Amino acid sequence: MRFDRNEKGAEGSHPDFVKFAVFSLKKRGDYGKIGIVLEKWEGVFGVKRDFIAFFKWIAIAIVVGLVVGLAGAVFHIAIDEAVNFRLAHGWPLYLLPVGGLLIAFLYRRFGKNDKGTNYVLISIRSTERLPWVTAPLIFISTVISHFVGASCGREGAA
Repeated sequence: MRFDRNEKGAEGSHPDFVKFAVFSLKKRGDYGKIGIVLEKWEGVFGVKRDFIAFFKWIAIAIVVGLVVGLAGAVFHIAIDEAVNFRLAHGWPLYLLPVGGLLIAFLYRRFGKNDKGTNYVLISIRSTERLPWVTAPLIFISTVISHFVGASCGREGAA
């Protein structure tokens, strides 16, 4: 199939919202090379809408990957620094009761409806949603636990 920009049949082949988007881009002058490439794809394969959706989800995946990767890296660095500091200086071990009280205070103050770290695993299998404060509470309590020498794994405070 040969693509011709002036051909009426090519414009009528995609949904109205795509026509409106292309029209809006042309009117604002923001059409550029991407719009021309998409027009050619749509003309040759008839998949312009799917092509746009594909790149939208690729962009979302990149953003989510960067945010989650950054959070994981910060978590790893925070735990390593807390453990290395405790091993280099013995005195944080004496703060173990204070660390426990601080974690209990944080959960009472901010995690009123929090059902514990295991609730994260339970919520995966159910339709219940976790409160947004769960992740920061687990993050902070795990770093505090490692800093004072509490018995816990790297996946979270026990």
